[in-house]
Amino acid sequence: MILGTVYHLIDGDPKRIRPSRPHVGIQVGEGRLIWLTDGEVFFEEVLSGTGTDRERYAITGFRYRIRDGRLSNDGDAFQAVYTPQPDDRPPWFRFVIDIRVP
Repeated sequence: MILGTVYHLIDGDPKRIRPSRPHVGIQVGEGRLIWLTDGEVFFEEVLSGTGTDRERYAITGFRYRIRDGRLSNDGDAFQAVYTPQPDDRPPWFRFVIDIRVP
């Protein structure tokens, strides 16, 4: 288990921090973590490079809500892939999910 927090910087300025939120992380393999927050689930993974591809880092996640004892996703999911070079990064990918737990 890992306890952490995430800070989002306004315009990349470390002196301008948006409110942070605590995370609980669970390692699920080498270079793989699942992070849980109050309302979000994230899967982080380091992807090794092959051939001309460089090592990259991917984060896939979605928001959830609990209403009347039922768990469901809140909107679409997303995936972001980060590379050492910002110009070499693919755009954020959004996709539809439908998670419902009675």
